[in-house]
Amino acid sequence: MAPRRSTRGRRIRVAASLLMLGGCAGMYEATGTASQQDMLQLRTDLNSLPVSLQRTRAEVDAALAQMDRRLAEQTAESGKQLSALSARLEVLSGTSRPSRRARTR
Repeated sequence: MAPRRSTRGRRIRVAASLLMLGGCAGMYEATGTASQQDMLQLRTDLNSLPVSLQRTRAEVDAALAQMDRRLAEQTAESGKQLSALSARLEVLSGTSRPSRRARTR
């Protein structure tokens, strides 16, 4: 009767193995489909990346140009204010000093 047990045990192991493999095959199909969808999404994202990069570069260039204009305007305004202050300082220093004629007499 020993040979029957080993045959029976072997059949049970084979049946269990087939059931496990059958479950894995179904799971492989499910993950295989998910992986294909993920790959499709990745391809779509990669294809849209150059357009997004170009748009971002354009936005950065526009922002830099605007900053350059503002800096130039602020520099010009600061120059005007500095000139006006220098002129006022010269006027004030000219009125506070005694004239040369008064010192020489």
